[in-house]
Amino acid sequence: MNWHGKRYYSFDSFLKNYFGKKIYKVSLDGGFTCPNRDGTLGTGGCIFCSEGGSGDFASSAALSVTDQITAGIEMVSRKIENGKYIAYFQAFTNTYGPIEKLEALYMEAVNNPRIVALAIGTRPDCLPAEVLKLLNQLNKIKPVFVELGLQTIHEETASFIRRGYPLSCFDEAVMNLHKIGVLTVVCRCIYLFSSFIITKILTKMIRSDMLWTIVGAIVIGVATTIYWLIKIDDISETAPNEDQTYESDKNDEIEPHEEASVETVNSVPEEHTNI
Repeated sequence: MNWHGKRYYSFDSFLKNYFGKKIYKVSLDGGFTCPNRDGTLGTGGCIFCSEGGSGDFASSAALSVTDQITAGIEMVSRKIENGKYIAYFQAFTNTYGPIEKLEALYMEAVNNPRIVALAIGTRPDCLPAEVLKLLNQLNKIKPVFVELGLQTIHEETASFIRRGYPLSCFDEAVMNLHKIGVLTVVCRCIYLFSSFIITKILTKMIRSDMLWTIVGAIVIGVATTIYWLIKIDDISETAPNEDQTYESDKNDEIEPHEEASVETVNSVPEEHTNI
């Protein structure tokens, strides 16, 4: 198995090995929302999510899926020729809607001859039986990748970042996707830092907590991506009370998030890096 010179088997390497060349994602906006935005679970969303539902690189939802794919490929094709592409439904929760809408959007993407696979970003609490059935059908046409946001295995941190579901929900979603043979499940794990204000809750996540999140995700059989994030405005606003927040000493230095992320990857035992 070719790891392309990396310490770990990256998703990029997996795609190169599977398709025989580098694959590019085309970000799409299906016009979805999220149960953590529309009032079902909350209205503020998770504290790490952008205003655009983490789909800031997607084309306008006013365009058809085909037109969005065309626009996305035109941007990438300036750098490459005869590329292969994954249709990536990225903005907000892309299985949160009527099944008829999901089927129409996904099928339009899958039937595009320039698309070799389908990637869907969603929440583990938004994968009902009818959606799993549809994903199973699509996976028989072209490979389907489902991206789930785990962020952390620690319930205290999950509550603070307003994730909105328990760890057991994530575990169940992963098992259900594996049962229908979805090729890869990608879980996102996040470091949270603040340049000026650090909550005691978030500091607990750094180092050992983050490592256990990574190992826990690998154990249940998901590919894992580490993201780092600096966010100070929402952290200060959502801290439970003044006693749980403190200002960092000017003489104290917060270790750079890039270095901490690299250390986490390098701390994962060798036998767990080939997933």
